[in-house]
Amino acid sequence: MFNRLIRSQRSIVTDIAGTTRDFVTEPVDLGGIMISVSDSPGLDNFNEELTYIQKLVETCDHLLFVIDHKTGISPKEQEIVRLVRKYGKEDVTTLVVNKADKWMRDEEQEVAKAEYWSLGLSSIVMVSAKNGSNLEELEEMLYMIVTTHSYKKVQSKHELIVSFVGRPNVGKSTLLNTFVKETVSKVSETPGTTLDYITSQVSYGQTVFKLVDTAGIRRQSKIHGLEKIALSKTLKMLEYYKPITVLMRDGTEDIAKQDMHLVGELISMGLPIVIAVNKIDELTVAAIERLKK
Repeated sequence: MFNRLIRSQRSIVTDIAGTTRDFVTEPVDLGGIMISVSDSPGLDNFNEELTYIQKLVETCDHLLFVIDHKTGISPKEQEIVRLVRKYGKEDVTTLVVNKADKWMRDEEQEVAKAEYWSLGLSSIVMVSAKNGSNLEELEEMLYMIVTTHSYKKVQSKHELIVSFVGRPNVGKSTLLNTFVKETVSKVSETPGTTLDYITSQVSYGQTVFKLVDTAGIRRQSKIHGLEKIALSKTLKMLEYYKPITVLMRDGTEDIAKQDMHLVGELISMGLPIVIAVNKIDELTVAAIERLKK
């Protein structure tokens, strides 16, 4: 659904539950008005995801609550509705009923909607994200919402894009979260937690720094499946944005061939590179000087 709205294969899409692990935000031109649309992780583990979803519900201007028509309203959906009510967002929440394919007759859709209206949300749209059915209706509804409500307009500033790249588990996500002073990227001891590249931003004077966290890059021979997709998206992002690139390293480990290969890739793209050595609190002064050399 997110990829349909932004007209790009931005979020990784597979049949594997839990593929989306971070918030992914992109601008969308909605009839000449620029809005920001965010894709959020699927709620497979409420204990892990609840903090993220609470923040999203509390802070966003409008919620698109996407459910699967084939499974209907489950206890997880009821939990999300409870959060929506807790923050008083019923009037700015649209229920997007996905997988309501073209073969559904109008009367079948109306019967289905009758059950969904009982949730008490402001509007309902029946769509099929896979084939694009009723996408125009959803976009028209969003346009009406944006043009009939007064939202705070964001003044444009000069933007610099900074990406964080490096091997898995060197601290890229932690550094980005430290810069923006909130949890944007998930942090875990498990390598490969970040799959898709995700963006956030901080302002300094009249400059906005768009910060991009990327999937950890391992040797080509050791990656497969979703990691291959993640690596491809990272490389395409670097080629497209041409960002200032912060190459992060774990200072407690020796420089590896993979680090040298990654530097070569960045130089071949003509990217400006800043090398950031993490975990220096675990090093002696002599070790830090040796690393600098």
